[in-house]
Amino acid sequence: MENKSNKTVRKQKVKKSQNYFGLEIEDNGKFDALNVAARLFLCPRITPEHAIKMVDMLEKGLITVDGFRERTNEFIYELVSLKNTPKGITSIMRNKLEAWEKILKAPTQEEYEYIETFFTFSKETLFGNEQKRDDNPLKSPISMATYVKQYVKGQDDAIDKLAVPFFLHHDSKSKNYTSRIKTPVLLMGPTGSGKSEMIRHFAKICDCPVIRINSSEITPTGWRGVGITDIIARELKNGTSIDDLKYAIIVFHEFDKITHYNQNIVGTFGTDMDNDMMRDIMRFFETDHSLHLEDSTHPTGDTYRLPVDNLLIVFDGAFSGMENIIKKRLNLRQKVGFSQNSSSGYDESNLLQYVKTEDLEEWGYMPELLGRIGETVVLNPLSTDVIYEIMISAKESVLQSHIEFWLKNNIDLQFDEKALRYIASEAYKSGLGFRNVKALLAKALKSMYFNMVQSSSTQENTIVKISEEYIKEHLRVR
Repeated sequence: MENKSNKTVRKQKVKKSQNYFGLEIEDNGKFDALNVAARLFLCPRITPEHAIKMVDMLEKGLITVDGFRERTNEFIYELVSLKNTPKGITSIMRNKLEAWEKILKAPTQEEYEYIETFFTFSKETLFGNEQKRDDNPLKSPISMATYVKQYVKGQDDAIDKLAVPFFLHHDSKSKNYTSRIKTPVLLMGPTGSGKSEMIRHFAKICDCPVIRINSSEITPTGWRGVGITDIIARELKNGTSIDDLKYAIIVFHEFDKITHYNQNIVGTFGTDMDNDMMRDIMRFFETDHSLHLEDSTHPTGDTYRLPVDNLLIVFDGAFSGMENIIKKRLNLRQKVGFSQNSSSGYDESNLLQYVKTEDLEEWGYMPELLGRIGETVVLNPLSTDVIYEIMISAKESVLQSHIEFWLKNNIDLQFDEKALRYIASEAYKSGLGFRNVKALLAKALKSMYFNMVQSSSTQENTIVKISEEYIKEHLRVR
């Protein structure tokens, strides 16, 4: 009798489970196991590790079926919003599939058919053409530089130098290895010279998340305020998976502000904080070091280890005032009166190109930090001619966007060359470089946009010419 009782108990403890999308899910009749697994696979924000934990929480009743569906519906809706932008959805889901295969397994054909039937996502919609999955024509620094030069003008030398570290980063990510020869980059150049645009287009090639950290707003570990890891951890909350973050591009924006150079700081506050901040940054250069990130989006408050070895670190800044340090080192005196023409042999319109480590040390950087920066890339200040060239020839220029908008409304907007050169001249005088062009065009065309009349798509195009006089008149309007 005793043995029979034991057998009965053992039979009661046996729970039937099913495997969908690599997930073992208990078949308890409270929910559809296949639907649960499909949802977890489709959600861009849910990693394989989270999927396993969520199944466990569902089975234990720690989260309700309705709550689970509501939460996953939100995530899947994000995927739906990207449905008409194939590059966006395929990039996310290819990374998701790669991570899923490492821990669980790739979905079967039947499971893909289920996704298409119940969620309307075909395999091709999710991942694109599989034959072209690894087909990237930008496989060399030269080809990457050529691509970026279509969008950024007047900075060919800087683009060529940046192409090498970005290529090494792209290669290590695409082949899943840790590059030991990739080094951090310091990008120096005036406001509006194209620093952010260059990084954006190189990052697009690498297909990596870009995390911009404003150096003037962060505080070191132990100080009150927002730290570096806090900002990186926000990416988890915004939906970036930990696997994507492993090959992120970290941009320390306005890096020139980190030393409080030339600012009136009372006592040693600036120096102490600066040095602590630089020590914090140097953690990114330690071999086998990991950052600890807390993901607050999940009930369990998961903590992740983010290895720093695969990250690409870029520092950028305008370094306004560095010219004075360089002048002092080069013994270039301030010229007055009729002796203003330079006979020093140096191009004094862009003294940043002569920057050396000793200048950066005088700016306030610790030698230990500077010794880890592999490449210093200096951009040229943009002349009026270069700003004009960007407007008329760069891909995705703001001028072209205005023209395309009006063409859709049957207006062929034609700018006189003098009108565009006037805008370029005003942008140059502002000291904001090409960044000011967008604001100038918006102000000059504001009246046209306000008075526009929607036209029929069958209507013939009307030519509207924009003269220099029109631009001058509308830029004077307050």
